[in-house]
Amino acid sequence: MSDYLINKLITLEAIIAAWEPPLAEAVYAQVAQDFTGHDFYHCLRVKHLALRIAAGEGLDLEIMTATAYLHDIGRG
Repeated sequence: MSDYLINKLITLEAIIAAWEPPLAEAVYAQVAQDFTGHDFYHCLRVKHLALRIAAGEGLDLEIMTATAYLHDIGRG
């Protein structure tokens, strides 16, 4: 898949499945006003690291991607 633009500001790279952009949009809406460091950019950093770990350990990339986006939802 190609890159995807969130809120006309943030480019999602390395999209792994068709479900990822809608999930990313929903997560962005939840964390856009978070100023504690757990914002959408944090989710993208976690995704990047999760995919590196998944590749090295032979883990499911889709599960790791979803987990990276959702890991801080409900926090606080």
